[in-house]
Amino acid sequence: MSHFALIPARGGSKGIPRKNLTPLGGHPLVGWAIAAAQKCGVFEEIVLSSDDSEILEIGKKYGATRLLKRPADIAVDNAKQIEVIKHALRELEHFGTGYEHFVLLQPTTPFRTPSLVSDSIVLHRTSDLASVISVSDVTHMSDSTMYEGNLSNLTSVEGTNTSEGTLRQTFTRKYWRNGAIYVLNRKDILRQTLYSQKIVGIEMSHELSINIDNPSDLETARNFLQTSKGEEIQEVLFKP
Repeated sequence: MSHFALIPARGGSKGIPRKNLTPLGGHPLVGWAIAAAQKCGVFEEIVLSSDDSEILEIGKKYGATRLLKRPADIAVDNAKQIEVIKHALRELEHFGTGYEHFVLLQPTTPFRTPSLVSDSIVLHRTSDLASVISVSDVTHMSDSTMYEGNLSNLTSVEGTNTSEGTLRQTFTRKYWRNGAIYVLNRKDILRQTLYSQKIVGIEMSHELSINIDNPSDLETARNFLQTSKGEEIQEVLFKP
């Protein structure tokens, strides 16, 4: 039941150039993901997958134990995550290291805590190997309050007349996959699917679910680091 940590960090990015090397609190985003894996103390290997030599070099300094040079064809904007994972699994098997389970940690969601990663693995083990994903509660974003189309002609997502208003008490629970933690199984990847038939969620607060895709997200993350909670997480991850 051993797991390895897989951190995908390609060199290119549209929203923020060299995003995975962008500094946050004095550390590159890829360093935050590696630190979370390290501080868990449960991984036999922390695998960094990148097409970029500088990212691999910096990742090694932060504690990645296996550096995988990703082929260019799966390091483009439209490359599918599952192909990156399959490449990593093949490479590990080539080195004589086979794993049936792994934890995917994306650098762009830096505020996961080591304890939450560890709890995700425990949940995976006790949930019949269901896929585990980190989520944030977005029940307030009920379909009955959402519209689609364009601003000059909005249509209710729910498809009903909402002119009489809606009651929050009637909202169905809804969760957003925030991208911070995925506990996955090799057998599902080989079936060309990321997830098993059963998916279990582990909840993260909204303040920890910041996903950095563009400059405004980065500003939000830097502001969060100025709060007591942000300072606490940074200390947990990077204090010797």
